[in-house]
Order: sequence, then structure tokens, then C-alpha cells
Amino acid sequence: MAETIGDFVQTPTTMPWGNRSLLLRDPDGNLVNLFTPVSAEAIRKFDRRAVAPADAIA
Repeated sequence: MAETIGDFVQTPTTMPWGNRSLLLRDPDGNLVNLFTPVSAEAIRKFDRRAVAPADAIA
């Protein structure tokens, strides 16, 4: 895996807003942010099932 990742910028870190994030650079130097919500609030925010479809809004 180290051959395909140019540089780890930030080890896995839980952010204050509830996401766990890992920052790395690909071999071309592009910054890549991999994240997932881990706090209950962040999970609710990113839960697509909790969002009403546009045609259901009155």
C-alpha cells in the first residue's frame, strides 16, 4: 500500500464535528480525505434515510 500512497498527511483523527478522518496524498500529490461519521450527531446528519424527498415537502 505504501507504494500507491504518496504521503500520509494526517493519521486517523476524530474531528470536533464528529467525523473520523484520514488525510493522504496520492502519487500525483492530490490531497485525499477519507472520512466517516462516528458521533451520533454526525451519523444523523449523513443518514440519507432521514432526509425527506423533495416532492414530499409541502
